Amino acid sequence: MKKILIKICFLFLGILFSDRLISQTVFDYSVFSTSQCNAFNPSVIVNNSTHTTTCGTVQYDNIGHGITLDNNVISSFNYGTEFKLSFNFKQSYSYTIKVRAEAIIGTPSDPWPKLRIDVNGASNGSGAFCNGPESINTTTSLNNYNNQQIAPVTFSDYTFNIIDLSTAMSFLYVASFPQLNGSSSTIEISKITITETPPPPTFTLSPNSISKVCGTSLSKTFVVTNVYGTPGVTGYTWNLGANNGWKYNGTAAPATINTPTGTITLTADDCINALSNVTATALIGGTGYNTNVAVTTLSNPSTPINGSSTLCDAGTYSLGTLPCGATVTWSLSQSGIVTSPNPLTGLSTSLSKIVDGSVVLKANVASACGNYVISKPIDVAGVPADFSIQANVPCQPGKIVQSSTFTVIPSSSLMTYHWRYVHNGVSTAIPGTGPTITKKFGLGSYQIFAWGENTCGETDESSVQFNVLPCQNSMDDADTASAYKLTVAPNPVSSNKATVSLVASNLISKAESDRYIANVIVVDKFGNVKKQYNFKDKELNQQIDFSSLPADVYYVKVYDGQSWHNTSVIVQ
Repeated sequence: MKKILIKICFLFLGILFSDRLISQTVFDYSVFSTSQCNAFNPSVIVNNSTHTTTCGTVQYDNIGHGITLDNNVISSFNYGTEFKLSFNFKQSYSYTIKVRAEAIIGTPSDPWPKLRIDVNGASNGSGAFCNGPESINTTTSLNNYNNQQIAPVTFSDYTFNIIDLSTAMSFLYVASFPQLNGSSSTIEISKITITETPPPPTFTLSPNSISKVCGTSLSKTFVVTNVYGTPGVTGYTWNLGANNGWKYNGTAAPATINTPTGTITLTADDCINALSNVTATALIGGTGYNTNVAVTTLSNPSTPINGSSTLCDAGTYSLGTLPCGATVTWSLSQSGIVTSPNPLTGLSTSLSKIVDGSVVLKANVASACGNYVISKPIDVAGVPADFSIQANVPCQPGKIVQSSTFTVIPSSSLMTYHWRYVHNGVSTAIPGTGPTITKKFGLGSYQIFAWGENTCGETDESSVQFNVLPCQNSMDDADTASAYKLTVAPNPVSSNKATVSLVASNLISKAESDRYIANVIVVDKFGNVKKQYNFKDKELNQQIDFSSLPADVYYVKVYDGQSWHNTSVIVQ
């Protein structure tokens, strides 16, 4: 008797558990009635579900007590009827839809109509009228599982399966349509049963990875997620393994821990350098469902080397948090710039300057978590030394102002420089912090000043006086021979070529009327000949190619057979 009671209890629990997992919804149209010519337009509620006609005219058969869906073929076009009912189709769940239906055809030889069941519609119409079937999609909307032929004469059950939905849906669409070359027919439906089956119980563990920094303590909360909300979970078993390195509630954690909820907090001391992975098992009706594995890794601390990045004379450098039991050996990227680290081992060391330069200090750490190197670049600058200023000041050719250049001698990349100049008793700052500046100055006397600084100190201010003078070989735009005027067009020259012309004045004498361009010489502002041409065609206009000349000011000299003419030209 006792064994029988135990079996009955297990059977009851199995049925109860099964009922929790699998649910059914029934739409029984045999008890439905309506006076609307289009049964589902306006929409109506059947068993808490909104029913709406989406194509053609849904009718109700008061004699057969069923929903009727007409269809036919007109001029090779398919016409049918469709309605949708609201239903919460869940992602990853599977559904079995059982439809109790029969076909009504004109003659026994007529093709049987087809019934389409899907979570997506196929209507090309509106379903808003009482005019019978409307255009319906019977091509791209059909697949292997969503349509079946319906036999005439008697009601039968037809089963459709929707397996593992990729996304949640809100409606079930029910449609009737004719076969190819079919005739007018009707499908009558008395009942639709939807059976919902959830996916297999699935549980995930987060976080799925944990990194412990060697030398620091760790506290981590793990959470199990019931992905599909499977009911009947009675508890959780956390699997850590023996000698796992974790602590639970302040004491060493055992190999397994049981909790009523899917949350647990584990800790690890700073000197623990080995931690096990973590996984959990959810218990449902005596069956265990494992989560993913939370993988534990160890990492070295990102401890910087403390100390100044600029060494002026001498300095001390040290490390902060390190793995328990770690040892440190100090080294340098190169010798001769600073003294060797003193001491060579330990958490701190000292350096002294030998010469200016740059060096990398390295702390080579060895620990149970592994060996690694911490580096720190150091600029060895020292107190900055005074300097002089080298000036490169060209003469100014006419109206064109040329740039002057000033450079600190000697200079250092570790220095920041400040510039100013004085002209007519007024001091003006010059933008720029580098060892070289370039600036345009007009004609006159100037004095330029500069001083430098780094983290170790600053220099005295140095200066140099200079004069900006006109070039001795500078020529203005006036011709030496007044009877003709020399022109260059265009000026400035922005293309490759320009036209050099001699234009006669109104006062030209008969003796001067036979002039022409015989020779052309192009010189730079320093008097260097850059181009030279000889012409024999006795023309007053000649084309000159300036394409090979860099942008600057040049001077054009033209010989007309008796005298020279001069002008300036700008090449851009």
